[in-house]
Amino acid sequence: MATIPISHSLDTRREFFDRGGENATHCYQCATCSSVCELAPADNPFPRRQVLLAQWGLFDELMGDPGPWLCHQCNDCSVRCPRDVRPGDVMASLRAMTVE
Repeated sequence: MATIPISHSLDTRREFFDRGGENATHCYQCATCSSVCELAPADNPFPRRQVLLAQWGLFDELMGDPGPWLCHQCNDCSVRCPRDVRPGDVMASLRAMTVE
């Protein structure tokens, strides 16, 4: 069985939260964001997958994920999210962290 490294770095989590990802912890994976996103591929639950990986602390995997770059932050997902996760802000946070 493969081992997946989980980032327990408080600095990484703080940076993610400070950049707009603080509400990712509120997500309960209802898939509303993926169902309303016109850019979400049928075989990839975007942005739901990225929010889940952020909840798990898999930031190393997220930094290599093309998903955040698909988002053009139209905020359809954020407007319809029942938990105010703001997936568009989560994607922007991940993009900023990747660039830096």
